[in-house]
Amino acid sequence: MPTTTRPTHCCLCEAHCGILVTVDEQQQVTRIAGDPDDVLSKGYICPKATAMGGLHHDPDRLRTPRRRVGEVFEPVGWDDAFDEI
Repeated sequence: MPTTTRPTHCCLCEAHCGILVTVDEQQQVTRIAGDPDDVLSKGYICPKATAMGGLHHDPDRLRTPRRRVGEVFEPVGWDDAFDEI
């Protein structure tokens, strides 16, 4: 799969700036840039948006729901998490 760039938006604040996210063959984010075609942000993005790739690939990022069991957290399925809350 070749490198691809897709338009989306940054969800880190209420502005929802338009961004272009480039991913490589391994689906790793390699670049985030402002989308000049976005009607609201017109290509502007703040430093938070440019850091989203690092956040996405952070090894400490939670990727599944967790349930506290005593002093530790254990992974739990989505259905179980929703039933519990």
